[in-house]
Amino acid sequence: MHKLYILLLVSFLGFMLNLHAQCNLTATSSGSNPSYIQVYVLVDAVTGNIVAQNSNGIFNAVALGNYRIHALNFDPGNTPAPLPAALIGQPLSLVGSTTTGCLNSDFFTDFVNRSCSSCLAMRTICESDALIVSTSGENAAFTQIYVLVDAATGRIVATNSNGDFTGMVSEGNSYKVHALNFNPLQAPNPMPTVGQALNEIGIISQGCYNSDYLSDFICINLSCLLGNYLIDFNGRTEHDKNILFWHVTENTAIQGFVLQRSANGYSDFLDLTFIGSENKSYYEFYDQNPLTQSYYRLKSVFENGETEFSNLVQLNREQSFDINIFPNPAKSKLNIEFYSDSSGDAVVKIYNSLGQELYKSYKNYTIGLNSFTFQFSNFAQGVYLITFETEGKKTVHKIVKE
Repeated sequence: MHKLYILLLVSFLGFMLNLHAQCNLTATSSGSNPSYIQVYVLVDAVTGNIVAQNSNGIFNAVALGNYRIHALNFDPGNTPAPLPAALIGQPLSLVGSTTTGCLNSDFFTDFVNRSCSSCLAMRTICESDALIVSTSGENAAFTQIYVLVDAATGRIVATNSNGDFTGMVSEGNSYKVHALNFNPLQAPNPMPTVGQALNEIGIISQGCYNSDYLSDFICINLSCLLGNYLIDFNGRTEHDKNILFWHVTENTAIQGFVLQRSANGYSDFLDLTFIGSENKSYYEFYDQNPLTQSYYRLKSVFENGETEFSNLVQLNREQSFDINIFPNPAKSKLNIEFYSDSSGDAVVKIYNSLGQELYKSYKNYTIGLNSFTFQFSNFAQGVYLITFETEGKKTVHKIVKE
């Protein structure tokens, strides 16, 4: 499965799936015959089956997925049979198969692409923060392109092959990052182009690319309101608990923090605890009764009564390692401990704040508790990203070097 990951200030964000279960899609057309009847047809882009039909081109409460909207303009005295309304759940190609009637000849080939989707992950950052995106599950023999999109206009801002969009975003705006993986021998036409609408890709020739290109993306909000004090909010799983932790730069205007948890990431958030502001830069909380899948967010409470929410952190105990990397902050040594119900090989990598790989080591692990120690004294002070990967699984942790 082709999935996106994002490194922001070398922080790893877990997936945040299905934030919105439904959305509204619209389309309009020009050049129709006003004396004819005009209907719009919503088609599932994957199956080619008709989902809905109406006369205004507004489709509300549409489920997550990729769609096409076709415009049918036909003579009421020579009606196609069957009409799309009689073919809900059936292929679009059946329209007019009994009697073609009089309809626009480009009905089947002229359409607009629409996508009902949700963020895989969401993060608020400052304009000067590092913005680096990577993927998993892509076809290595295909060509990989990352696409930065202005969320307000849906227009492409930049594209590249390395996923590094640092310095290409503006304060106060919101963005989406998509990953396109396609067969170079059957490239989409047109390709993603700066200034183009995202869903215009491949309208001439679909080409061969990942079907989740439109619906899977990462959301980035540009605002330094949180960045003024909240450096990072993240978490990890351990053998019998989840650990949430965050770093702050100052506490003078903050009364405290409310840690909240949800089972789905978009509703039913419950308060787990309130932690009052103290004269320190690092906070953590142990969730001793974690859910199989937990979404956490941090509500900062200011002394003036205002509140702000952090990014979401998803911890999935079925998909995560029971791993602990400590101490954090670290000075001379770094320890990695984790439980495993099998044996195998793991690779440990350390990246700097620019996403550059500085260290790589292979380790064997066995059933039960495993413990590794790394020398950290030769690293400069700063923030580092440590990845631990084995058997198709991967965890990422941010470590502060003092």
